[in-house]
Amino acid sequence: MAEIGDRSTFLGATDVVAICGLSPFASPLDVWLEKTGQRGQKPDNPTLRRGRLLEPVVAQLYSEDEQAELVPVERLHMAGKPYLAASPDRLRVEPAILVEIKTHRAYIRDQYGDPWTDAVPEHILGQITWQMHVARHASPALVLEPYGHVAAWFDATEFGIWRVEYDEDLAERMEARADAFWHDCVLADVPPQAIGHPAELEALRQVYPRSTETVIRADEECEDAIRHLRQARQELAEAEERVTRWTAIVQQAMGEAGAMDSGEGRITWRTSKPVVRRGCDYDGLRAAHPNIYEQYVNETTIEGSRRFCVPRNWSNT
Repeated sequence: MAEIGDRSTFLGATDVVAICGLSPFASPLDVWLEKTGQRGQKPDNPTLRRGRLLEPVVAQLYSEDEQAELVPVERLHMAGKPYLAASPDRLRVEPAILVEIKTHRAYIRDQYGDPWTDAVPEHILGQITWQMHVARHASPALVLEPYGHVAAWFDATEFGIWRVEYDEDLAERMEARADAFWHDCVLADVPPQAIGHPAELEALRQVYPRSTETVIRADEECEDAIRHLRQARQELAEAEERVTRWTAIVQQAMGEAGAMDSGEGRITWRTSKPVVRRGCDYDGLRAAHPNIYEQYVNETTIEGSRRFCVPRNWSNT
């Protein structure tokens, strides 16, 4: 059994949001890999570190604006289902409101509506909905107002508060999905069905890193997926052809200019800095100077990766 505190022992808000297909960052398959121990927890990065460092600052902004006291909240587990959990950022003491704290780059502001509305990104709405749901069904349960707050700070230039009403129907659907995922996928060690998330292709390469010589026949469901894949690739090829055509026209109009202003924004076409490339005839070096070769050349075997190929005649349609 994993140590208490190990995220592999429970599903938190970000996990459940991904399981429900609401996360732009992770797919259900990513969550499965982490919970089954096939992938470690995400390494720290500048964005995560920035969020941790600025969280107290945003909490202070909220407290000052609202003249309210905020307190930290320990991780909450659902009564009877300890594998379903949530870790709210803060609890407003009076009235009792869960507060989710976010620090964003300025461009994320466009994903929010006006402050004091519920116009927040879908994954954040799902996140605070789940937190309120677990808090209401924890042991002991928290007695909360029927809404939560999202306190967001955008590149230290704008601060706002958004109000999200507790949606019990959404929360119960999320609980059902999370419960089924835990039993049918995590405990059963069966990967979830792909949902078309951008992160899934990388996750699938980790789940199935090696191929065999086995040849299988597509079933009816897979035949339908293949037809959609062929059509999508054709549409993509046509779109790329249009992109090439219009790019050429714009580049020719720019000529030697490094930038062009337009009604759609600024377009740039600048020369990059020179790059020095070095090459070596390693076989010749080893033959002529084996001692030098052994001293300075490190040989590393890189395992082969899988290539996904479609029939050649698809390009003719």
